[in-house]
Amino acid sequence: MAVTGTHGKRSLQCDGASFDGADPAPDADKACFCDQRKKFFDKSFVAATKTFWRGSQIEAQSEGELKRTAEHSSEVLKVTKEKESTAKESTTAAGVENDKAIADIQAAKTCAIQSIEEAYKFRKAKIQQEKVACSKTITKKRTLINTMQFQLNVKKGTTEQTCQNANKKGVADQARLANDCKRMTEEANELATQI
Repeated sequence: MAVTGTHGKRSLQCDGASFDGADPAPDADKACFCDQRKKFFDKSFVAATKTFWRGSQIEAQSEGELKRTAEHSSEVLKVTKEKESTAKESTTAAGVENDKAIADIQAAKTCAIQSIEEAYKFRKAKIQQEKVACSKTITKKRTLINTMQFQLNVKKGTTEQTCQNANKKGVADQARLANDCKRMTEEANELATQI
């Protein structure tokens, strides 16, 4: 899913632009809903999810840039080979100059390739760090939801037992048990809503 805040607006369009271009289900129908009371998503979850989609977009852009750079490198190699060929065909008298020119071209080619590789590695590592941070936040949220689900199951069991005792005739403190039943049912429903 993709999430976003309203940034003080009363409403948002349900389209990709409102979610910074994120597309969690390409070529599939999607729907939006509003968590007005912030019962499902808090600020950290929204921030982590937006960071995840930004990282995915940067990764896609990086792949495109790398492809374009590789094409540029191929062109540089082609020109380099042509110059090397031309240099080798030069006269013996200019041999020293040709060797120097070839060495300069080779050094420039090596430098360009190393620069491209380093830039790509750096960007890939940064994207990976952002993805790890997002995964940790999502895992933390899932753990919290599982804990709350366990608490809800325990509360439901206790509530059911209390309500059964309140409905038995001749049980001492029946009025107190009925109040406890009502209170515990409301608490269980509130916890279910939070989950």
